Amino acid sequence: MLFKIFVAFLAFIMVFTTVYWVFAAGIDEAEMTANAIMLLDQDTGTVLYEKNPDAVIAPASTTKIMTALVALDHVQLADEVTVGAEVSVSGSLMGLKPGQTVTVETLLYGMFLSSGNDAAVALAVKVAGSTDQFAVLMNQKAAELGMTSTNFVTVSGLDWDGHQTTVRDMAKLAQYAAGNETIMKIASSKTYNATTVDKTTNFNLENTNRLIYTPENKDPNAPPYTNFEYEYTTGLKTGSTANAGGCVIATAQKDGRHLIALVFGDSSDQGAKRWTIVRSLFEYGFNEFSKVPLDELAAEKMQIDVANAPVVDGVPMKLKCVPAGTGADGAIVLKNDVDRAQITVQITPSEGLAAPVLMGDIVGKVVIANGDQTIFSGDLAAAEDMMSNEEYQKLVENANANKVGTVDLDDPSASVRKISKYVWLWLLIPIALIVFLIVRTLGAKRSRRMRYSRSRRKKVGSVYRRRRRRF
Repeated sequence: MLFKIFVAFLAFIMVFTTVYWVFAAGIDEAEMTANAIMLLDQDTGTVLYEKNPDAVIAPASTTKIMTALVALDHVQLADEVTVGAEVSVSGSLMGLKPGQTVTVETLLYGMFLSSGNDAAVALAVKVAGSTDQFAVLMNQKAAELGMTSTNFVTVSGLDWDGHQTTVRDMAKLAQYAAGNETIMKIASSKTYNATTVDKTTNFNLENTNRLIYTPENKDPNAPPYTNFEYEYTTGLKTGSTANAGGCVIATAQKDGRHLIALVFGDSSDQGAKRWTIVRSLFEYGFNEFSKVPLDELAAEKMQIDVANAPVVDGVPMKLKCVPAGTGADGAIVLKNDVDRAQITVQITPSEGLAAPVLMGDIVGKVVIANGDQTIFSGDLAAAEDMMSNEEYQKLVENANANKVGTVDLDDPSASVRKISKYVWLWLLIPIALIVFLIVRTLGAKRSRRMRYSRSRRKKVGSVYRRRRRRF
Protein backbone atom coordinates (compact mmCIF):
# COMPACT_ATOMS: atom_id res chain seq x y z
CA MET A 1 0.00 0.00 0.00
CA LEU A 2 2.81 2.41 0.88
CA PHE A 3 4.49 1.64 -2.43
CA LYS A 4 1.29 2.41 -4.37
CA ILE A 5 0.85 5.70 -2.50
CA PHE A 6 4.45 6.64 -3.26
CA VAL A 7 4.05 5.85 -6.98
CA ALA A 8 0.80 7.83 -7.19
CA PHE A 9 2.43 10.82 -5.45
CA LEU A 10 5.43 10.66 -7.76
CA ALA A 11 3.15 10.58 -10.82
CA PHE A 12 1.25 13.61 -9.51
CA ILE A 13 4.46 15.57 -9.01
CA MET A 14 5.64 14.77 -12.54
CA VAL A 15 2.35 15.81 -14.11
CA PHE A 16 2.14 18.98 -12.01
CA THR A 17 5.72 19.95 -12.86
CA THR A 18 5.14 19.42 -16.58
CA VAL A 19 1.93 21.44 -16.57
CA TYR A 20 3.56 24.21 -14.52
CA TRP A 21 6.47 24.66 -16.91
CA VAL A 22 4.21 24.54 -19.97
CA PHE A 23 2.13 27.39 -18.63
CA ALA A 24 4.84 29.27 -16.75
CA ALA A 25 7.29 29.52 -19.63
CA GLY A 26 6.73 32.00 -22.40
CA ILE A 27 3.91 34.41 -23.08
CA ASP A 28 0.30 33.34 -23.44
CA GLU A 29 -0.51 34.97 -26.78
CA ALA A 30 -4.24 34.66 -26.10
CA GLU A 31 -3.76 37.08 -23.22
CA MET A 32 -1.99 39.71 -25.35
CA THR A 33 -5.21 41.28 -26.63
CA ALA A 34 -4.00 44.87 -27.05
CA ASN A 35 -3.13 46.14 -30.53
CA ALA A 36 0.56 46.87 -29.90
CA ILE A 37 2.80 45.61 -27.11
CA MET A 38 6.47 45.63 -26.18
CA LEU A 39 8.59 44.50 -23.22
CA LEU A 40 12.21 45.59 -23.00
CA ASP A 41 15.09 45.56 -20.59
CA GLN A 42 15.60 49.18 -19.57
CA ASP A 43 19.35 48.95 -18.96
CA THR A 44 20.35 47.32 -22.25
CA GLY A 45 17.39 48.13 -24.50
CA THR A 46 16.98 44.44 -25.31
CA VAL A 47 13.46 43.67 -26.57
CA LEU A 48 12.09 40.66 -24.69
CA TYR A 49 8.65 40.55 -26.34
CA GLU A 50 6.85 42.52 -29.04
CA LYS A 51 3.58 42.60 -30.94
CA ASN A 52 3.06 45.01 -33.84
CA PRO A 53 5.96 47.23 -32.69
CA ASP A 54 5.91 49.35 -35.85
CA ALA A 55 2.16 49.72 -36.27
CA VAL A 56 0.98 53.34 -36.30
CA ILE A 57 -0.87 54.09 -33.04
CA ALA A 58 -2.32 57.04 -31.14
CA PRO A 59 -0.30 57.64 -27.94
CA ALA A 60 -3.11 59.22 -25.87
CA SER A 61 -1.82 60.71 -22.58
CA THR A 62 1.49 58.84 -22.70
CA THR A 63 2.27 61.92 -24.83
CA LYS A 64 2.69 63.76 -21.53
CA ILE A 65 6.01 61.98 -20.97
CA MET A 66 7.46 64.00 -23.84
CA THR A 67 5.66 67.14 -22.64
CA ALA A 68 7.35 66.79 -19.25
CA LEU A 69 10.80 66.14 -20.72
CA VAL A 70 10.66 69.18 -23.01
CA ALA A 71 9.36 71.39 -20.20
CA LEU A 72 12.17 70.32 -17.85
CA ASP A 73 14.67 71.35 -20.55
CA HIS A 74 13.44 74.95 -20.23
CA VAL A 75 12.04 75.59 -16.73
CA GLN A 76 12.78 74.79 -13.09
CA LEU A 77 10.50 72.98 -10.64
CA ALA A 78 10.12 76.05 -8.46
CA ASP A 79 9.18 78.37 -11.35
CA GLU A 80 5.72 79.89 -11.00
CA VAL A 81 3.08 79.68 -13.73
CA THR A 82 -0.02 81.86 -13.86
CA VAL A 83 -2.47 79.97 -16.05
CA GLY A 84 -4.89 81.56 -18.51
CA ALA A 85 -7.79 80.52 -20.70
CA GLU A 86 -5.71 77.70 -22.19
CA VAL A 87 -6.58 75.48 -19.18
CA SER A 88 -10.25 75.38 -20.25
CA VAL A 89 -9.82 72.08 -22.09
CA SER A 90 -11.65 68.77 -22.20
CA GLY A 91 -10.68 65.31 -21.00
CA SER A 92 -8.94 64.39 -17.75
CA LEU A 93 -8.06 67.40 -15.59
CA MET A 94 -6.27 68.30 -12.39
CA GLY A 95 -8.72 71.17 -11.79
CA LEU A 96 -6.91 74.38 -12.75
CA LYS A 97 -8.83 77.65 -13.17
CA PRO A 98 -7.72 80.71 -15.22
CA GLY A 99 -5.83 83.19 -13.06
CA GLN A 100 -4.42 80.66 -10.62
CA THR A 101 -0.68 80.55 -9.99
CA VAL A 102 1.05 77.23 -9.39
CA THR A 103 4.59 75.89 -9.61
CA VAL A 104 6.01 73.83 -12.44
CA GLU A 105 6.35 70.96 -9.97
CA THR A 106 2.61 71.08 -9.22
CA LEU A 107 1.83 70.97 -12.94
CA LEU A 108 4.08 67.93 -13.39
CA TYR A 109 2.28 66.10 -10.59
CA GLY A 110 -1.00 67.11 -12.16
CA MET A 111 0.10 65.67 -15.51
CA PHE A 112 1.43 62.35 -14.26
CA LEU A 113 -1.01 61.54 -11.46
CA SER A 114 -4.32 63.01 -12.65
CA SER A 115 -3.25 62.99 -16.31
CA GLY A 116 -4.32 66.62 -16.37
CA ASN A 117 -4.71 68.03 -19.86
CA ASP A 118 -5.01 71.47 -18.25
CA ALA A 119 -1.59 71.01 -16.63
CA ALA A 120 -0.04 69.99 -19.96
CA VAL A 121 -1.27 73.03 -21.88
CA ALA A 122 -0.31 75.36 -19.02
CA LEU A 123 3.25 74.09 -19.15
CA ALA A 124 3.35 74.35 -22.95
CA VAL A 125 2.23 77.99 -22.92
CA LYS A 126 4.71 78.81 -20.14
CA VAL A 127 7.63 77.37 -22.13
CA ALA A 128 6.83 78.21 -25.76
CA GLY A 129 3.99 80.76 -25.70
CA SER A 130 1.56 78.39 -27.42
CA THR A 131 0.81 74.68 -27.70
CA ASP A 132 1.66 74.73 -31.43
CA GLN A 133 5.14 76.09 -30.79
CA PHE A 134 5.62 73.64 -27.95
CA ALA A 135 4.73 70.75 -30.29
CA VAL A 136 7.61 71.88 -32.52
CA LEU A 137 9.96 71.43 -29.56
CA MET A 138 8.44 68.00 -28.87
CA ASN A 139 9.15 66.82 -32.40
CA GLN A 140 12.69 68.16 -32.23
CA LYS A 141 13.24 66.15 -29.06
CA ALA A 142 11.70 63.08 -30.69
CA ALA A 143 14.17 63.37 -33.56
CA GLU A 144 17.06 63.58 -31.08
CA LEU A 145 15.88 60.35 -29.45
CA GLY A 146 15.62 58.54 -32.78
CA MET A 147 11.81 58.40 -32.82
CA THR A 148 11.59 58.21 -36.59
CA SER A 149 7.90 57.31 -36.88
CA THR A 150 6.47 59.85 -34.45
CA ASN A 151 4.68 63.14 -34.94
CA PHE A 152 3.31 65.13 -32.00
CA VAL A 153 0.47 67.57 -32.63
CA THR A 154 -1.13 67.93 -29.19
CA VAL A 155 0.73 68.40 -25.92
CA SER A 156 -1.84 66.53 -23.84
CA GLY A 157 -2.37 63.47 -26.02
CA LEU A 158 -5.92 64.25 -27.13
CA ASP A 159 -6.72 62.63 -30.47
CA TRP A 160 -5.82 64.77 -33.50
CA ASP A 161 -5.08 64.11 -37.15
CA GLY A 162 -1.41 63.30 -37.54
CA HIS A 163 -0.81 62.82 -33.79
CA GLN A 164 0.79 59.40 -33.99
CA THR A 165 3.67 57.15 -33.04
CA THR A 166 4.71 53.49 -32.74
CA VAL A 167 5.44 51.26 -29.77
CA ARG A 168 9.07 51.04 -30.89
CA ASP A 169 9.37 54.83 -30.78
CA MET A 170 7.60 55.11 -27.43
CA ALA A 171 9.99 52.52 -26.02
CA LYS A 172 12.88 54.88 -26.87
CA LEU A 173 11.05 57.71 -25.13
CA ALA A 174 10.29 55.60 -22.07
CA GLN A 175 13.86 54.38 -21.76
CA TYR A 176 15.11 57.96 -21.88
CA ALA A 177 12.50 59.21 -19.39
CA ALA A 178 13.25 56.36 -16.97
CA GLY A 179 16.67 57.91 -16.46
CA ASN A 180 15.16 61.21 -15.27
CA GLU A 181 15.01 61.19 -11.46
CA THR A 182 12.45 63.98 -11.25
CA ILE A 183 10.00 62.28 -13.58
CA MET A 184 10.40 58.90 -11.90
CA LYS A 185 9.90 60.36 -8.43
CA ILE A 186 6.66 62.00 -9.54
CA ALA A 187 5.41 59.05 -11.60
CA SER A 188 5.91 56.61 -8.72
CA SER A 189 3.75 58.61 -6.26
CA LYS A 190 0.41 57.12 -5.25
CA THR A 191 -1.13 60.46 -4.28
CA TYR A 192 -0.03 64.07 -3.92
CA ASN A 193 -1.54 67.09 -2.21
CA ALA A 194 -0.71 70.38 -3.92
CA THR A 195 -1.90 73.96 -3.61
CA THR A 196 -1.82 77.17 -5.56
CA VAL A 197 1.04 79.49 -4.65
CA ASP A 198 -1.30 81.64 -2.55
CA LYS A 199 -2.58 78.52 -0.69
CA THR A 200 -6.22 79.30 -1.55
CA THR A 201 -6.89 76.15 -3.60
CA ASN A 202 -5.97 72.55 -2.91
CA PHE A 203 -5.42 69.81 -5.48
CA ASN A 204 -5.78 66.27 -4.18
CA LEU A 205 -4.16 64.21 -6.91
CA GLU A 206 -4.41 60.42 -7.31
CA ASN A 207 -2.30 58.31 -9.65
CA THR A 208 -4.26 56.86 -12.58
CA ASN A 209 -1.70 54.05 -12.87
CA ARG A 210 -3.58 51.13 -11.31
CA LEU A 211 -0.36 49.15 -11.07
CA ILE A 212 0.73 51.65 -8.42
CA TYR A 213 -2.49 52.85 -6.77
CA THR A 214 -6.02 51.56 -6.22
CA PRO A 215 -8.49 54.44 -5.71
CA GLU A 216 -11.48 54.29 -3.42
CA ASN A 217 -14.85 54.01 -5.10
CA LYS A 218 -16.67 57.27 -4.34
CA ASP A 219 -20.02 55.50 -4.75
CA PRO A 220 -20.82 53.85 -1.37
CA ASN A 221 -23.26 51.47 -3.05
CA ALA A 222 -20.73 50.22 -5.59
CA PRO A 223 -18.15 47.49 -4.94
CA PRO A 224 -14.51 48.51 -4.41
CA TYR A 225 -12.23 48.78 -7.40
CA THR A 226 -10.27 45.69 -8.37
CA ASN A 227 -6.71 45.80 -7.09
CA PHE A 228 -4.26 45.52 -10.00
CA GLU A 229 -1.22 46.75 -8.06
CA TYR A 230 2.15 45.17 -8.88
CA GLU A 231 4.65 45.60 -6.07
CA TYR A 232 7.69 46.18 -8.29
CA THR A 233 6.14 48.97 -10.39
CA THR A 234 8.05 52.26 -10.36
CA GLY A 235 6.08 54.35 -12.94
CA LEU A 236 5.33 55.63 -15.61
CA LYS A 237 2.23 56.96 -17.48
CA THR A 238 -1.26 55.94 -18.54
CA GLY A 239 -3.45 57.08 -21.40
CA SER A 240 -6.92 56.54 -22.82
CA THR A 241 -8.90 58.09 -25.67
CA ALA A 242 -11.60 56.90 -28.02
CA ASN A 243 -9.08 56.50 -30.83
CA ALA A 244 -6.17 55.14 -28.82
CA GLY A 245 -8.02 52.79 -26.47
CA GLY A 246 -6.47 51.95 -23.12
CA CYS A 247 -2.72 52.59 -22.99
CA VAL A 248 0.02 52.34 -20.41
CA ILE A 249 3.78 52.59 -20.27
CA ALA A 250 4.97 50.96 -17.04
CA THR A 251 8.38 50.53 -15.44
CA ALA A 252 9.37 47.99 -12.82
CA GLN A 253 12.45 47.11 -10.78
CA LYS A 254 13.28 43.76 -9.17
CA ASP A 255 16.56 42.22 -8.00
CA GLY A 256 18.65 44.89 -9.69
CA ARG A 257 16.91 44.58 -13.04
CA HIS A 258 14.70 47.21 -14.72
CA LEU A 259 11.95 46.48 -17.22
CA ILE A 260 9.65 48.64 -19.34
CA ALA A 261 6.28 47.37 -20.59
CA LEU A 262 4.25 49.22 -23.22
CA VAL A 263 0.62 48.38 -24.01
CA PHE A 264 -1.41 50.36 -26.56
CA GLY A 265 -4.90 49.86 -27.93
CA ASP A 266 -6.57 47.87 -25.17
CA SER A 267 -10.26 47.74 -26.10
CA SER A 268 -11.49 46.03 -22.91
CA ASP A 269 -13.98 47.75 -20.59
CA GLN A 270 -12.25 50.94 -19.35
CA GLY A 271 -8.95 49.47 -20.51
CA ALA A 272 -8.86 47.10 -17.54
CA LYS A 273 -7.07 44.36 -19.43
CA ARG A 274 -3.92 46.46 -19.86
CA TRP A 275 -3.06 46.02 -16.16
CA THR A 276 -3.07 42.23 -16.31
CA ILE A 277 -1.17 42.29 -19.60
CA VAL A 278 1.59 44.40 -18.05
CA ARG A 279 1.75 42.18 -14.98
CA SER A 280 2.17 39.09 -17.18
CA LEU A 281 4.87 40.84 -19.19
CA PHE A 282 6.81 41.79 -16.08
CA GLU A 283 6.59 38.29 -14.61
CA TYR A 284 7.78 36.88 -17.92
CA GLY A 285 10.69 39.31 -18.11
CA PHE A 286 11.85 38.84 -14.53
CA ASN A 287 11.40 35.06 -14.39
CA GLU A 288 12.46 33.95 -17.86
CA PHE A 289 15.46 36.22 -18.50
CA SER A 290 18.72 36.99 -16.74
CA LYS A 291 21.40 39.63 -17.11
CA VAL A 292 24.70 38.00 -18.09
CA PRO A 293 28.06 39.83 -18.16
CA LEU A 294 29.94 39.07 -21.35
CA ASP A 295 33.04 38.13 -19.38
CA GLU A 296 31.06 35.07 -18.28
CA LEU A 297 29.81 34.39 -21.77
CA ALA A 298 32.28 35.24 -24.49
CA ALA A 299 35.08 37.35 -23.07
CA GLU A 300 37.70 35.88 -25.40
CA LYS A 301 35.46 36.64 -28.39
CA MET A 302 35.17 40.32 -27.46
CA GLN A 303 38.80 41.18 -28.19
CA ILE A 304 40.01 42.63 -31.47
CA ASP A 305 43.30 43.39 -33.19
CA VAL A 306 44.17 47.08 -33.48
CA ALA A 307 46.80 48.55 -35.73
CA ASN A 308 49.74 50.15 -33.91
CA ALA A 309 48.83 48.39 -30.64
CA PRO A 310 51.55 48.01 -27.98
CA VAL A 311 53.82 45.04 -28.69
CA VAL A 312 54.65 43.13 -25.52
CA ASP A 313 57.23 40.32 -25.72
CA GLY A 314 56.83 40.35 -29.48
CA VAL A 315 53.04 39.96 -29.39
CA PRO A 316 50.64 42.86 -30.22
CA MET A 317 48.05 43.45 -27.52
CA LYS A 318 44.36 42.92 -28.26
CA LEU A 319 41.71 45.51 -27.38
CA LYS A 320 38.94 44.43 -24.98
CA CYS A 321 35.50 45.53 -26.18
CA VAL A 322 31.84 45.56 -25.14
CA PRO A 323 28.59 46.20 -27.02
CA ALA A 324 27.98 49.95 -26.88
CA GLY A 325 25.49 51.04 -24.23
CA THR A 326 25.70 47.85 -22.18
CA GLY A 327 27.90 49.25 -19.42
CA ALA A 328 31.45 48.54 -18.33
CA ASP A 329 30.77 44.83 -17.88
CA GLY A 330 29.06 44.54 -21.26
CA ALA A 331 26.12 42.71 -19.72
CA ILE A 332 23.40 41.43 -22.03
CA VAL A 333 20.01 39.88 -21.30
CA LEU A 334 19.47 36.24 -22.20
CA LYS A 335 16.57 33.86 -21.88
CA ASN A 336 17.29 31.36 -19.13
CA ASP A 337 16.90 28.34 -21.42
CA VAL A 338 19.47 29.58 -23.95
CA ASP A 339 22.42 27.23 -24.47
CA ARG A 340 25.24 29.67 -23.81
CA ALA A 341 27.74 27.42 -25.52
CA GLN A 342 25.93 28.12 -28.79
CA ILE A 343 26.30 31.91 -28.54
CA THR A 344 28.19 33.38 -31.49
CA VAL A 345 29.87 36.76 -31.71
CA GLN A 346 30.54 38.38 -35.08
CA ILE A 347 32.69 41.51 -34.99
CA THR A 348 33.44 43.93 -37.81
CA PRO A 349 36.17 46.39 -36.72
CA SER A 350 35.99 49.97 -37.97
CA GLU A 351 38.00 50.64 -41.09
CA GLY A 352 41.37 52.21 -40.31
CA LEU A 353 41.12 51.49 -36.57
CA ALA A 354 44.47 52.16 -34.88
CA ALA A 355 45.84 52.92 -31.41
CA PRO A 356 45.68 55.09 -29.40
CA VAL A 357 42.06 54.30 -28.38
CA LEU A 358 40.08 55.65 -25.46
CA MET A 359 37.57 53.66 -23.45
CA GLY A 360 34.09 54.19 -24.89
CA ASP A 361 35.29 54.91 -28.44
CA ILE A 362 33.21 53.16 -31.11
CA VAL A 363 35.58 50.66 -32.71
CA GLY A 364 33.27 48.59 -34.90
CA LYS A 365 30.02 46.66 -35.15
CA VAL A 366 28.99 43.51 -33.31
CA VAL A 367 26.25 40.92 -33.74
CA ILE A 368 25.65 38.48 -30.89
CA ALA A 369 23.37 35.62 -31.84
CA ASN A 370 21.98 32.32 -30.65
CA GLY A 371 21.49 30.36 -33.84
CA ASP A 372 19.14 32.38 -36.05
CA GLN A 373 18.06 34.63 -33.16
CA THR A 374 19.91 37.93 -32.84
CA ILE A 375 20.51 38.84 -29.19
CA PHE A 376 22.36 42.11 -29.79
CA SER A 377 23.20 44.04 -32.92
CA GLY A 378 24.86 47.43 -32.79
CA ASP A 379 28.04 49.40 -32.17
CA LEU A 380 31.09 47.93 -30.48
CA ALA A 381 32.85 50.11 -27.90
CA ALA A 382 36.33 49.95 -26.40
CA ALA A 383 36.20 48.62 -22.84
CA GLU A 384 39.60 50.09 -21.95
CA ASP A 385 42.17 52.66 -22.96
CA MET A 386 44.97 51.55 -25.28
CA MET A 387 48.10 53.60 -25.92
CA SER A 388 49.98 53.46 -29.21
CA ASN A 389 53.01 51.23 -29.64
CA GLU A 390 55.25 54.32 -29.87
CA GLU A 391 53.99 55.56 -26.51
CA TYR A 392 54.48 52.14 -24.96
CA GLN A 393 58.01 51.68 -26.27
CA LYS A 394 58.97 55.14 -25.02
CA LEU A 395 57.72 54.25 -21.54
CA VAL A 396 59.65 50.98 -21.65
CA GLU A 397 62.83 52.83 -22.64
CA ASN A 398 62.40 55.30 -19.78
CA ALA A 399 61.75 52.46 -17.37
CA ASN A 400 64.90 50.63 -18.46
CA ALA A 401 66.96 53.81 -18.27
CA ASN A 402 65.83 54.53 -14.71
CA LYS A 403 65.70 50.85 -13.73
CA VAL A 404 62.39 51.40 -12.00
CA GLY A 405 58.88 50.05 -12.16
CA THR A 406 56.80 48.63 -14.96
CA VAL A 407 54.53 50.13 -17.60
CA ASP A 408 50.81 50.21 -16.79
CA LEU A 409 49.07 49.43 -20.09
CA ASP A 410 45.63 50.02 -18.60
CA ASP A 411 46.52 53.63 -17.81
CA PRO A 412 48.20 55.37 -20.76
CA SER A 413 48.46 58.59 -18.75
CA ALA A 414 50.59 56.84 -16.12
CA SER A 415 54.32 56.68 -16.56
CA VAL A 416 56.77 54.16 -15.13
CA ARG A 417 56.16 53.27 -11.47
CA LYS A 418 59.23 54.82 -9.85
CA ILE A 419 59.52 52.45 -6.93
CA SER A 420 62.59 50.26 -6.70
CA LYS A 421 61.96 46.56 -6.46
CA TYR A 422 64.48 46.51 -3.56
CA VAL A 423 62.61 49.01 -1.40
CA TRP A 424 61.21 46.13 0.67
CA LEU A 425 64.72 45.41 1.99
CA TRP A 426 64.88 48.86 3.53
CA LEU A 427 61.54 48.25 5.22
CA LEU A 428 63.01 45.22 7.05
CA ILE A 429 65.38 47.38 9.09
CA PRO A 430 62.78 49.42 11.04
CA ILE A 431 60.54 46.37 11.32
CA ALA A 432 63.40 44.29 12.81
CA LEU A 433 64.27 47.13 15.20
CA ILE A 434 60.67 47.41 16.40
CA VAL A 435 60.44 43.65 16.96
CA PHE A 436 63.76 43.71 18.90
CA LEU A 437 62.58 46.51 21.17
CA ILE A 438 59.26 44.76 21.85
CA VAL A 439 60.99 41.47 22.72
CA ARG A 440 63.54 43.23 24.94
CA THR A 441 60.84 45.19 26.76
CA LEU A 442 58.79 42.06 27.39
CA GLY A 443 61.93 40.24 28.59
CA ALA A 444 62.82 43.04 31.00
CA LYS A 445 59.32 43.05 32.46
CA ARG A 446 59.42 39.28 32.93
CA SER A 447 62.82 39.51 34.64
CA ARG A 448 61.56 42.18 37.07
CA ARG A 449 58.49 40.08 37.90
CA MET A 450 60.68 37.06 38.63
CA ARG A 451 63.04 39.06 40.90
CA TYR A 452 60.04 40.54 42.71
CA SER A 453 58.51 37.09 43.16
CA ARG A 454 61.72 35.62 44.64
CA SER A 455 62.10 38.59 46.98
CA ARG A 456 58.51 38.27 48.10
CA ARG A 457 58.88 34.56 48.86
CA LYS A 458 62.02 35.20 50.94
CA LYS A 459 60.29 37.91 52.94
CA VAL A 460 57.24 35.80 53.61
CA GLY A 461 59.40 32.84 54.60
CA SER A 462 61.37 34.96 57.02
CA VAL A 463 58.24 36.25 58.72
CA TYR A 464 56.84 32.71 58.94
CA ARG A 465 60.03 31.41 60.62
CA ARG A 466 60.04 34.25 63.18
CA ARG A 467 56.42 33.54 64.10
CA ARG A 468 57.17 29.84 64.61
CA ARG A 469 60.05 30.62 66.96
CA ARG A 470 57.69 32.77 69.09
CA PHE A 471 55.25 29.92 69.56
